[in-house]
Amino acid sequence: MKELVHFTADWCQPCKQMKPVINQFVKDNPDIKYTSIDIDQDKELFKYYSNKYPVMSIPTFLGIVDGKVIDGHVGVASAFKLKSLLG
Repeated sequence: MKELVHFTADWCQPCKQMKPVINQFVKDNPDIKYTSIDIDQDKELFKYYSNKYPVMSIPTFLGIVDGKVIDGHVGVASAFKLKSLLG
């Protein structure tokens, strides 16, 4: 299974810039599970992931395939870049 995990926050301007890109990515890739984690609102989920994968800045994206992180990216990204995180 392929999953794109996205760490975000309401106050983060680059995160806001990513919304249209993410919306289009999700629409164009229904076979990829998309998980958005707000670091302020989803504290337990954020703690779970950040204990496994260091998240130092947002937005951070993790490409996970079959439970293993394949690649990651920090900052604004294109849909092409997001897809490339999954191999």
